[in-house]
Amino acid sequence: IGFTFFTGASASVVRACIMGLLGLLALSSGREQMIRLSFLWTLAVMTFWNPLQLWWDSGFHLSFLALAGLVEFSEIIAPWSQKVLPSAMGIEQSVRATLAAQVLTSPWILLAFERLSIIAPLSNLLVLPAVPFAMATGTIATLLGMIWLPLGSFAALFALPFTRWITGMTNLLAHIPGASIDGQPGVFWIAACYGLIALWKYHGEAVSKTIQK
Repeated sequence: IGFTFFTGASASVVRACIMGLLGLLALSSGREQMIRLSFLWTLAVMTFWNPLQLWWDSGFHLSFLALAGLVEFSEIIAPWSQKVLPSAMGIEQSVRATLAAQVLTSPWILLAFERLSIIAPLSNLLVLPAVPFAMATGTIATLLGMIWLPLGSFAALFALPFTRWITGMTNLLAHIPGASIDGQPGVFWIAACYGLIALWKYHGEAVSKTIQK
């Protein structure tokens, strides 16, 4: 909760906070958390609190779409990714999570921003390992800086390599030719995309179960 307010309570962070609290509530009461039910409760609470998010907040849209992609498509992609990607250092898991999240977010990103990154899976694979360390060292440096600024500045030096890596890799990959595509899709095109994704979801589960067997 403190981290949520500390970072400005953006929609994606609020969503993670609420779902984290629901998970802790389930754990403390000896019950099993149902991710889909937590998803729907969180969506309902945030929509009730601010209905305008449904129309104007792309962070709200993409946060829930990414989570829905992870929940619904991660297991469908798993039989294929586990065959072609190494499990060492979490490579397969990272790529699978990225692809699953992008299944539902990509059409919406193209609609909202008229640009879609093609190199995002590689970018996430290179950047994600540094994110927890950047968050941890950055939080410690900020808290120490609130006590005594020189101490916080010194502690920030430990966060610098991780933040430089994240921004450096992002800038480097963004300048690769063809890293993103531009487009101006209409609403009907987006509806068709999600219709095809729904069909893939329906048939993909059956195919994945067959491969696993």
